[in-house]
Amino acid sequence: MSLNQASATPGRWRDLDDLVAFATLQEKTGISEPTGSWIVVLDHNASFAFLSDYYFRLTGFERDYILGQNFLELLPADLPAPTKASFLTQFEARQPIERFSFKRTIAGDEPMYISTSGAPQFDLRGRFIGYYAISHNVSDILNEASTKDFIEQEMHHALLKYQQVIRQTNQGYWYISTAGRTMEVNPALCEMFGYSMEEMMHLTVFDLVDEDNAEVFQRELEKRKSGFVGPYQITITRKDGEKVACINNPSRIHDDSGKHIGSIGLWTDVSELTSLNAELRAAKLQADEANAAKSQFLANMSHEIRTPMNGVIGMAEILAHSNLNPSDMGMVNAIRD
Repeated sequence: MSLNQASATPGRWRDLDDLVAFATLQEKTGISEPTGSWIVVLDHNASFAFLSDYYFRLTGFERDYILGQNFLELLPADLPAPTKASFLTQFEARQPIERFSFKRTIAGDEPMYISTSGAPQFDLRGRFIGYYAISHNVSDILNEASTKDFIEQEMHHALLKYQQVIRQTNQGYWYISTAGRTMEVNPALCEMFGYSMEEMMHLTVFDLVDEDNAEVFQRELEKRKSGFVGPYQITITRKDGEKVACINNPSRIHDDSGKHIGSIGLWTDVSELTSLNAELRAAKLQADEANAAKSQFLANMSHEIRTPMNGVIGMAEILAHSNLNPSDMGMVNAIRD
């Protein structure tokens, strides 16, 4: 699902500001320092829209530094890439996020271990607006001996959730290396393109597109290198030769050092929607042509009727000036009137 795609069930919020207002009220009435927890609201791009005051007092960070920043970009550099990828996949699939754990270095270079759980939020029209989450400071429950085990366990849970999401989602998942090689796909993508998982591992995007769509893909690659993000439409040729109109929403993946190591694309088959739009355009064109034909017919009929009527009216004028008896003059005047 794209970032603005609607949910099947409408949400409870008018917009993101309404959600932030709710979070502000909740902060005052419930979540606070005694629980060691704070509220987090992310917008539809995973940027911070709200954080409880307690977070800023706890970490020493300035509010202006954090709000508006992207959640993923502020994660620690040593957080494993699969953990980041797991969060991104769950976020873009609009899945609940449970116990996403990481280490944050706060004022004085002191480490703080955080566990975050949240759920996707939608407006009254069913459009995705972001996530509402609760974060916990779990540093106090971890000692030096258990820290490594805790982090490894959370990484394992994150990996399992990541694998489960990509297997079960209806969207096609395609992980491509910087060299263009296929590294991982899910069953939905294989079904969409008509190839087995083994066959897909030996294919690149350029193997599945015609010349025009190869230019589309190459153009999108260049745009991503300059920092552009967002979905685009491209047509894939299935194994059986059928054309499949798709929306691809790609994200660049980086390793712990920030080096680009590949891209993950979430693919959606929009063939039926594209076909429906084409049918609607054809129906509109047909209706416009019928309306034009009707207008032309009425214009022609008006001309065909008006020409002999002008002759009749002219003859009536001539007869009106002739020597007619009263009965005939009455009929001529009826024509004139």
